[in-house]
Amino acid sequence: MKINIMREYVRLTANKNYSKTAEELFLAQSALSRHITSLEAELSTKLINRDKNSFELTAAGEIVLEEFNTILMHYENLLERLARQENMEKGELHLGYLYYDAEFYVSKIRDVFKKKYPNITLVLHAYQPVQLEEELLSGKIDAAILYGVSGTALKNIKYVPFLKIPFSLIYDRSHRFSTMENICVADLSGEKLLCPYKPFVINHVGDVLEDMLQTAQVQLSEKIPIYNYDEVPWIMKETGAVYISPMANSSIYGNNTKSCFLLPDMYHTDISAVWLKGQSNPAIKYLNTAIKICYP
Repeated sequence: MKINIMREYVRLTANKNYSKTAEELFLAQSALSRHITSLEAELSTKLINRDKNSFELTAAGEIVLEEFNTILMHYENLLERLARQENMEKGELHLGYLYYDAEFYVSKIRDVFKKKYPNITLVLHAYQPVQLEEELLSGKIDAAILYGVSGTALKNIKYVPFLKIPFSLIYDRSHRFSTMENICVADLSGEKLLCPYKPFVINHVGDVLEDMLQTAQVQLSEKIPIYNYDEVPWIMKETGAVYISPMANSSIYGNNTKSCFLLPDMYHTDISAVWLKGQSNPAIKYLNTAIKICYP
């Protein structure tokens, strides 16, 4: 049984709402439902009595909740004890991240880090995606939080994935997709698609997207380069293009856009803590511990 499934169950019992819980955990609601169903199958018992209007734990569900809370508490204590073996009394860690995700997973990691390790100064640096990779590879920051690192061909980096994010389709409210309840990859045939102006060095989301489109035999009418992600909503309005986003924060694209998870939901990207192999700052271990506490 995985720690992340325990965390999902505990959060769900607190919210009593699948949609809200999935949003908080950066999951597709269908994925959360599958996880809870598989948990009930693994434990051979029904945990939740649910219908459209109610959400109630069974007696077994209450027992499982109590035990999962205990396990998660012990897990957090274990991580802290292991991290403190470094015996750092003071230190500094420079961490880069994507500026538009500050209020999402970054803020939670920051809060836990500062609470658990008050003597370690955490210095945050916000960037556009290409700039973030450049600053990490040049050694100007100690570590970064990046998308789409798993499977990268680079040998000079280390990374720890901690979140999986379903791909979202972003489009202007005037687009034909606004009238569709579900949008599949195959529906993108004939569309204009926004793409980064140059390939990323570490992030290989582009490779995943290409495979996704090829598997669905999608024929795009045009690929339009993005130079600044802040321009995405304006370019979509001007050109009628759409954008496949691997980002946790779809709200950055403004009130004139809509978003939905792209089906099938087997497609996703990861978010990882990343640092160069030669990086000797021991505070990175504290960063990893804070991340695991937030996202076990």
